[in-house]
Amino acid sequence: LHERGVRHFVLPQDAHAPDAVEFMSYPPHCIRGTREAETVPELLALPFSDQFTIIEKNALSAFVDTALPGWVREHPEVTTYIVTGDCTDLCTYNLALHLRMDANARQLQRRVVLVEECVDTYDIAVETAKELGIRPHPGDFHHVVFLHHMEQNGVEIVRRAAHRPLRAAERDVHERALVGHQGRERLHLVLVDAHGVADAALHGLHVLAVDAPVSGEGVD
Repeated sequence: LHERGVRHFVLPQDAHAPDAVEFMSYPPHCIRGTREAETVPELLALPFSDQFTIIEKNALSAFVDTALPGWVREHPEVTTYIVTGDCTDLCTYNLALHLRMDANARQLQRRVVLVEECVDTYDIAVETAKELGIRPHPGDFHHVVFLHHMEQNGVEIVRRAAHRPLRAAERDVHERALVGHQGRERLHLVLVDAHGVADAALHGLHVLAVDAPVSGEGVD
């Protein structure tokens, strides 16, 4: 992506206070000053990591009480935002929707693009949830429903940056959600944590790559 001309890389990252109110809803994670709150080494090792803008956040939303709204307003030349990370139905959803709603409210021509294979969420089966006394979280269901909701609200959902068979539950939704985007699937995103999405979740990693070219070759 950097080789294709992208020069803005913004990483909203969880950096929670030890007594974060959010921990009433979620287990403690990404506490400020711990390894979980740091940028993963695989990203820091990239030759252009000195161009990263890291924005700490203490809530699901990267826009509430953070530096991100100011960054967005200070870069009006950026008209295409590419969102990746996890979880599909939590931080990533909030980030993509806020970028879209912000543009709508301010009458801005902005593309918000999300690459389906570069986002994911966690799965907790009903049986496991009963054993642990926690809420179940069917991952495939939440992943598809929240992708669909984002698409319904103006976020462009592209299927892949590389080949990966879709989950069975995704096929019907994608046939509908991608109508109008066929022929526009581009290689928008190559920044993926080498340990995969699951490890990125442990580090509260959300990568926002912006100012991306959108006229490259289609993905085979």
